[in-house]
Amino acid sequence: MAKIKKILIRPLNLPLRNPFRTALGEKTVTKNILVTLDCGGFRGYGEASSSLAMPEATQESMGKILNECAKKISGSSIENWEEICENLVKKYPKHPTAISAMECALLDAFCKHKKMSLARFFGGKSVRLETDYTLPALGPKETLRIAQGLIKKKFSKFKIKITGKNFEEDLARIESIFRSAERSVLIDANQGLTEKQSVRLLRFIFDHKIGVDLIEQPFPKHDIKSLIKMRKKSAYMIAVDESLRTFSDAKRIIEADAADVFNIKIARMGLLQGLRTAQYVWSLGKKLMIGCMMESAIGLSTAVQWASGSGQFSFIDLDSFLLLKSLPYKSGFASRGPFLTVKKGVLGSGVGNL
Repeated sequence: MAKIKKILIRPLNLPLRNPFRTALGEKTVTKNILVTLDCGGFRGYGEASSSLAMPEATQESMGKILNECAKKISGSSIENWEEICENLVKKYPKHPTAISAMECALLDAFCKHKKMSLARFFGGKSVRLETDYTLPALGPKETLRIAQGLIKKKFSKFKIKITGKNFEEDLARIESIFRSAERSVLIDANQGLTEKQSVRLLRFIFDHKIGVDLIEQPFPKHDIKSLIKMRKKSAYMIAVDESLRTFSDAKRIIEADAADVFNIKIARMGLLQGLRTAQYVWSLGKKLMIGCMMESAIGLSTAVQWASGSGQFSFIDLDSFLLLKSLPYKSGFASRGPFLTVKKGVLGSGVGNL
């Protein structure tokens, strides 16, 4: 019986390629936490990512919670990974980002113990993924320069950050990227718009014949009423992100008929709750997006293999490792431009000994 022999919790500071600016702020370094779960002959890995959307989840607070978790579960059988996860989720309901890292490390170790990949665990469909690339809310010219460089590398799906703070600049950024990419774009407001701005955004998109796949989180996370109003007026799909932190949130949003697309992030919801929420949304015929916060390839491996193995996700937003200044860690997936594929023969996440 494989048991957890040792758990190492350490900070992971990763500089970004470009300043990451959204309606919620700006960062140039992501301060994460790496979890290493040692079971003797194999190790499981997880990563807790800090985020502008969850300022309470600091590197210090996540590290404290994870060290507490490590003391509780050391010596446990990896066969009981799901029960362990459920107990941690119940014990720390206000710390899903930290707990998600431990959940992913436990599942990684379990799958390595069972000699299977995460992709096989999640369904084994082996779907090749094409991720979008998130363009920060920088000046229109600077954002266009970044996009043009990416287009040369075969990227064609762009998620454009807007803030609502300089709305003319937001609109100019949307139009310039769309004209350059010649393909529909995703627009992400990160809770930054007013109802008046949302009406103007819809009119601008229509008048300028801009192709839009979806508009993500236009209003503050608790403002479901404004989401309902915009969805009734919009010819474009409305997605929820920050509004979706728990399974209960998903039920409330669906019952209110307030969104078309649900962005599932393991790093925000946790693994077990994310799986439960995705299955619920999927069963009701709604569309799923799989997203990330600011994980490296280590933390992103679980999401990539989930999306590839299940084939449930209509929108792939798994680009965080590409936003880093360097790619210091290998994982169980390969990337070629925007295309992500699970490597053959990997066990668990595919992350080797670090």
